[in-house]
Amino acid sequence: MTSLIGILCLLSALTATSVGLSCISCFSLDATSCTGDSLTCTSKNLCGSTYTENLVGGNITRSYNRGCLPSSECNLKGGISTNQGRIRSIISCCDTDNCSSSIPILPPFNNDLNGVVCPSCVSSNSTGCNPSETIKCKGDEKVCFTQTIKHGSTVITYIRGCTTRSVCDFASREGSPLEGEFVCMSGVSSLQQNLILLCSLILYYCTASIKW
Repeated sequence: MTSLIGILCLLSALTATSVGLSCISCFSLDATSCTGDSLTCTSKNLCGSTYTENLVGGNITRSYNRGCLPSSECNLKGGISTNQGRIRSIISCCDTDNCSSSIPILPPFNNDLNGVVCPSCVSSNSTGCNPSETIKCKGDEKVCFTQTIKHGSTVITYIRGCTTRSVCDFASREGSPLEGEFVCMSGVSSLQQNLILLCSLILYYCTASIKW
């Protein structure tokens, strides 16, 4: 009898540990709090809060959402920039039922140039995104990226610009929720860009003089 009780207690404990947390699921614009329904998460998830800022044309829009998140996404902070705008997010987590983690705080946008230059474009053309412009990266966004977003098998958006190493690392993880294919590559320093331009000009004048 005692052994049976012990087995039942063990099974009860195993069942309890396999059940996920209950977390509030909600979304709000221009706020740092929200309320919603309580959802049961999978066993490997925590309750997470995500705060996002989107800078376009000098105007900042903010959003805040709560929900179930894999523990691997906790404490993630990063951003991306194109010539059309900048976006960045930060995530915090907590590990009790319906808990509210501390409100993630982002410092002001860093506008200091870091010397890296990336191709930049946003296109809904399914044939691709051929950047006719470049962007001078700022702050800790020291990596160039290309994102290809598909709807089914059809490409609907191409994006190229600057990003942080943390976003690249996150995108490379198995099961990353980032849409489409996200590829990172080293950027070109401002000095390298100037040298490339100088070489191109020299080549142009040499070719022109030969033709003359």
